[in-house]
Amino acid sequence: MSTPSPSGAALHAMELFGGSFVKALADCYCVADAANKRKLADTFAEYFERYEVIAKQKGIEA
Repeated sequence: MSTPSPSGAALHAMELFGGSFVKALADCYCVADAANKRKLADTFAEYFERYEVIAKQKGIEA
């Protein structure tokens, strides 16, 4: 079973508040094809989930 895709708000929060790796991960996700987006979402789920929470806390919308 695949991990849900990160929201646009989470990706934006990653770009705003993440370190260099998290920012690069968000950029990578944004340019990936569907198969690679699934791989990234599954492999780095903890980062995407963390930034979903941060986006909600900071009031960032997609």
